[in-house]
Amino acid sequence: KWKGYGSSNRNNSMFGITAPLGENVKLETFVTYSKGNISAYKPFTYAQLGTLDIYAADYSTSPASSDYSGYNRNEFEDWMVMANLEVKTGNRSKLNIKPYFWNDKGYYLESITSPITGIRRWDIDHNLKGVLAEYDSKIGNAEFDFGYLYHTQERPGPPSSQKLYTVSADGSLGFDRWYILSNPSNHKLHTAFTEMKYQSGDWRLEGGIKYVHYRLPEILTYSTTGIGDINYDTALASATLDSFKSASNAKGFSRLFPDLTMTRSVGDNTTLHLSYGENYVTQVDIYPYYIAQSSLNASIPFQRFWDERKMETAQTFEFGMKLKGTNWSMAPTTYYTIHQNKQAVLFDSALNATYPMNNADAEGYGAELEAEARPRENLKCYGSLSWNRVHFTQDLRSDAPGNPNIPVKGNQVPDAPEFMAKGMLSWRVGEFTVSPIARYTSVRYGDVQHAYRIDGATVFDLDLTWSRSIPGLNKVDCSLSFLNLFDKHYVSMISSSDYKTLQSTYYPGAPFTVVASFAVHY
Repeated sequence: KWKGYGSSNRNNSMFGITAPLGENVKLETFVTYSKGNISAYKPFTYAQLGTLDIYAADYSTSPASSDYSGYNRNEFEDWMVMANLEVKTGNRSKLNIKPYFWNDKGYYLESITSPITGIRRWDIDHNLKGVLAEYDSKIGNAEFDFGYLYHTQERPGPPSSQKLYTVSADGSLGFDRWYILSNPSNHKLHTAFTEMKYQSGDWRLEGGIKYVHYRLPEILTYSTTGIGDINYDTALASATLDSFKSASNAKGFSRLFPDLTMTRSVGDNTTLHLSYGENYVTQVDIYPYYIAQSSLNASIPFQRFWDERKMETAQTFEFGMKLKGTNWSMAPTTYYTIHQNKQAVLFDSALNATYPMNNADAEGYGAELEAEARPRENLKCYGSLSWNRVHFTQDLRSDAPGNPNIPVKGNQVPDAPEFMAKGMLSWRVGEFTVSPIARYTSVRYGDVQHAYRIDGATVFDLDLTWSRSIPGLNKVDCSLSFLNLFDKHYVSMISSSDYKTLQSTYYPGAPFTVVASFAVHY
């Protein structure tokens, strides 16, 4: 941690083995392990950005305070096993079967401030597993890929259990009550897909379609009155169902998603491409917002909110070019995206609550340019510039009786800068390379109604690298990277849906930082 107390420690290891099983079969197996103990940085509200030195302020050092740094950390231990069975079924075809399993076990300890104050412990012990099967084949100039993915994972999210604690004057934690207690349930995903690539002269065609069936879990919420600080399974066995705050019916989504790209080579130096694609995302964070606010869970049954969850989809059109000369290249791109059911978290005055809604459409359009030049053998220049306009095309609707509108039409979505730019020079002198870098981000907003404006920022970095060829090795690199060279103070990350505060929160970017690295290429 670069400020405040606490530290962040993580240990990672990975082991893999590849074994040929005859001439046409190969088995690969990988095991990864990770264990971390991470202290959190304190998030800040918009009002605090103007009243605090957020580059110095952090969690308290007193265990008697609910804002103590020791009450804001997480500890997790993860195991993952992955495998790939590859079977050659012909000279130009093969079958791949890739099963995987992941266990994630640990907890978050965190101070919460809204709508109540206390220490919340969120225990997590869940499994994730699935299998991906793909069959690839080449026929003439065409390549075909057929596949199926089955994926399932236990909750969270959203959370299945959380406890609240209070802080005593002597700095000890005392059990207050269960904050969330709900059933163990699973997300399930079935995806079948096919892709095709075809090359004919200067033309290349790539396209496919995937069918997605995604099932959100049922969520049964239990009343925990009188239940003490016991383990999850014991608490669940003695709790009573609160059907008003439950969604006993699972929510499912099914849809086809196509994609198509046409590429045309014009001579040796120009490539044009035109593409169309569709994709999706699903959101489950309505549950913790619902549990946290009595103005929601006392008047509207949770099943209604769960039934109103919609799959957020996007359709994107893109046109781009790649141009190159003897010592330069350029890649301009334009795009247009249509979003259905775009989610936003905002305050609903009709219900006196903050919660995520995804009942409005949005659109995005813009242009991006990447360029690279080498005016001299030892000098390389790189630059990128993007303009991105992503905004709602209609107002959101409240879940209050009568569904009054909440005005957001025309507003840029939160944490989406309209302009971004990056420039870099790389100058090589003998075995040394000097690379100054500049990064610019324009104005952003912390909320969909644009009440919280975050100014743009320009940050400079400097990278120094020494490279040398070593007998028996390809190359050795030693680097020093000076990040945020002039110690610019700026807001880096915006969380427009912070479940700990039920409002947008902000984190400062890292100050002047030096990173040393050593790399061996062989």
